[in-house]
Amino acid sequence: MSLIELKQAVIEGNSKMARALAKQVVENPSEIDHAIDQGIKKALETVGVRFAKGEYFIPDVMLSVLAANAAFKIFKPFFKRQGASVGTVLMGTVEGDIHDIGKNIAIALLQAGGFEVVDLGVDVPPSQFVSKIRKLKPQVVGLSALLSTALTSIERTVVEIKEAGLRDKVKIMVGGSAVTPEFAKEIGADGYGADATDAPKLAQGFIK
Repeated sequence: MSLIELKQAVIEGNSKMARALAKQVVENPSEIDHAIDQGIKKALETVGVRFAKGEYFIPDVMLSVLAANAAFKIFKPFFKRQGASVGTVLMGTVEGDIHDIGKNIAIALLQAGGFEVVDLGVDVPPSQFVSKIRKLKPQVVGLSALLSTALTSIERTVVEIKEAGLRDKVKIMVGGSAVTPEFAKEIGADGYGADATDAPKLAQGFIK
């Protein structure tokens, strides 16, 4: 199995090929980490760059994310067997926003980095973040927004997490086209991601 082939399968959004190549990888479990780092992660980073440049469109990105997830499903039993989960990240696009391309890329990259990710989806109200934090006890919460009108939802979510007495239990990272470093600092977020590829680095920094 060539890492170039796995990377290309994800870039091209070929789930069938990505799944088949992942099955070859798990025949030698010691190669899984390398396949993820040099195959899937590199592919998703390439997809993110192409999307930002306007070379890839939403359907292209979705196919690539699906291909990456197809490979992860093959790898996941081996993660559990090896106790390889780094930590848990709760992710969601905040209330008032239904965009999820960047979030989905971030989730795939976090999974590639060994994180267990719980995806709450889009248009997620603050109360749902609060209830899931109580129930799942994640180490990190990721709030995403593409629309500037949803910035108030990010701020309200942070406030409600604090009012629920959970703020010191989690690290909060924020990102999306509408978010700026200044806004992240203003609302008291622990980290800001300029794009989806920043998510694993931020989360890893919080866990250490």
